[in-house]
Amino acid sequence: MIFDRIENSGLYFPSGTLFSVGFDFIKSAMRDLPPDGKHELKGGAYAMIQTYQTAPAPDKKPESHKKFADIQALLSGREVVGFQPTNGLETAVEYREDNDVCFYKNSPEENYLLLQSGLFAVFFPVDAHKPGCCVAAPDEVRKLVVKIPV
Repeated sequence: MIFDRIENSGLYFPSGTLFSVGFDFIKSAMRDLPPDGKHELKGGAYAMIQTYQTAPAPDKKPESHKKFADIQALLSGREVVGFQPTNGLETAVEYREDNDVCFYKNSPEENYLLLQSGLFAVFFPVDAHKPGCCVAAPDEVRKLVVKIPV
């Protein structure tokens, strides 16, 4: 997992990689807000922009993916994201290949980060992540998730 400011993305992912393509899309979206929905990028990468209400952390389940890494960034609002390694987590819903997701039971070992505009988090297949958790009370966020094939 990586958590940093968007302007530091080049420290982790050199130009010409699919990750850099994803960050270029994020930077562009922060200037010219595209509509909610799926946006195809290159090399099998794509971005999803969605607007939704955050919810209390106990109401959410950690998830992971096998085929894609996630770059998550907020265009507006704030949300808490839980995270921890998938190793040792108890599965709540078995992996579904059709939508590349496995859900886990909540764990007391979970760590949290505060995601807000200007920051990003990258979650790799070994990283369980629980997005969409509210900071203090449910709030509306506009989020961009770039899916990078791994």
